Amino acid sequence: MLKKNGTLTICTLKNQLIKTIAEKKDFEMKEEQIIYSGKQKYYVNVFKKLNNKQID
Repeated sequence: MLKKNGTLTICTLKNQLIKTIAEKKDFEMKEEQIIYSGKQKYYVNVFKKLNNKQID
């Protein structure tokens, strides 16, 4: 469940598929960061729902 003004944060190794799916589900990207754990690269993406409806 996501509140009306909530955000969705996802940490992933590959983010292109996440971006594509989020766009299809009416989410916009608010922030994207790259972090490292040792030599492993992770993408942290923060999304917000475009129409501000509550999601169940």
